[in-house]
Amino acid sequence: MICIRKNRRGFTLVEMVLSLAIISIIFGLTTTLVVCVRNSFMSTYNLNDSSDYAVLYGSGFENSILSHTQNRVSGKWYISNNILTCSGTPVFVPDHLQTRKEDSETIVDKWNIAMYFNYTESSSRVRYIVCVTDNYYNPGRLIYKYSSMVWLPHFADTKLATPQGTIKVSDIQSGVPDPENKGATLSDYGTVIEYTAP
Repeated sequence: MICIRKNRRGFTLVEMVLSLAIISIIFGLTTTLVVCVRNSFMSTYNLNDSSDYAVLYGSGFENSILSHTQNRVSGKWYISNNILTCSGTPVFVPDHLQTRKEDSETIVDKWNIAMYFNYTESSSRVRYIVCVTDNYYNPGRLIYKYSSMVWLPHFADTKLATPQGTIKVSDIQSGVPDPENKGATLSDYGTVIEYTAP
């Protein structure tokens, strides 16, 4: 008996379908991985960048209120158009606060900044909270809360014979997010703090 061998010159239909299925599965997994890595990068980037800005706003407020109380110059601090303002003048103008949307030529703020103040007269301390809300990648989501306090030494020094002036918090808000307890709110914080020199 003579055996005749046929030369194979190509792939069978089953082999082609199988290879296409494997390629599409690999492509699907790779695409999902790329999207997950991008989302992770964006959330980490937003958290790091927003925390830097929150600390910057806090430091700017502390330096400004200490300077005004030491030099006995009246001032009123609040956030206006995402800029920390003292009596209508910006305390500082942050760089890179605005960005261009990917799908258009519109320029928007990366974040919405809110500051809340509380003054305790007995301890001469101003407590403040800086809330950074995403306005670009995930609009409306609170990204970072930073809270701290500044002690006003001239108000605490009882040996000084001259009056130091007064500090008043106004525009009291309800539902200010508590940085210490997730989900809790504070009710005795306002969005405006004012120092009136003697």
